[in-house]
Amino acid sequence: MSVHELADPLRETRARHGEVEAAPASADSLFTELEIEHFREEDQAAGTAVAKILVSLFLYTLFIMLFVSWWTFRTAGW
Repeated sequence: MSVHELADPLRETRARHGEVEAAPASADSLFTELEIEHFREEDQAAGTAVAKILVSLFLYTLFIMLFVSWWTFRTAGW
């Protein structure tokens, strides 16, 4: 079960029947469909930012590793 299904298990059913997206899922629901969609967009933006940070750190580490390897072999004269 995905996180989105946990947030609203009837989302796809409502979308197929053309119900209003901003309506609350039920009387005891804490969030409206619009708020859930906003949370989903924020999660995607955060995921994208984290992915960019991880790729940047990986490339930085790779560059430094290659530079230090080159410098070591050049200095040691192997």
